Formats: sequence, C-alpha cells, structure tokens
Amino acid sequence: MPRHDLHRQRQKLNQAGKKKKHNKKQEEKAKLAEPRFSDTADVVIVGGGPAGLAAAIKLRQLAEKSGKELRVCVVEKGSEIGMRLWQWFGDA
Repeated sequence: MPRHDLHRQRQKLNQAGKKKKHNKKQEEKAKLAEPRFSDTADVVIVGGGPAGLAAAIKLRQLAEKSGKELRVCVVEKGSEIGMRLWQWFGDA
C-alpha cells in the first residue's frame, strides 16, 4: 500500500476518534446539567445491601428508644434497595 494511502487512513481514524471524544464530552456535560436530587439527613448510609439496611434499622431503633428524632438516608446504586439480596438467594 502506498505511503500516502496509509497517511490518509490514519487521518480518517484520528478524525473519527476526535468526533467520538467530542460526542462523549457533550454527553458528560448534558449529564452534569441535569437536575440532581437533594435531601437532608442526620446519617447517610452508602449501600442498600444487608449490612446497610441492618445499620439503618438499628440506628432508627436506637433513636426511637432514646426518644430522639433521627433521619437516616440509604443510598443505593441499584434501581431498588436490596437488589443484591436477589443475587445471593436467586430469582425467587
């Protein structure tokens, strides 16, 4: 293959790569511009698996027992709290 053809192919590949990067940057900017959820809590627990849920429940029980009001927030990356439980026990 002649050298000038290889040069043209490289240029085309570079241009395609730049377009992909540009599109990806635009998508990232659009995601950052979306409105975000905000809330206030006394305790935030990251992970809605067994340990996270147990911690949230125990904290609330202790707060009720002592007569205090405690706002607990559980943050889960899955679409539902406890999604990992189904992976452990199967799709029952």
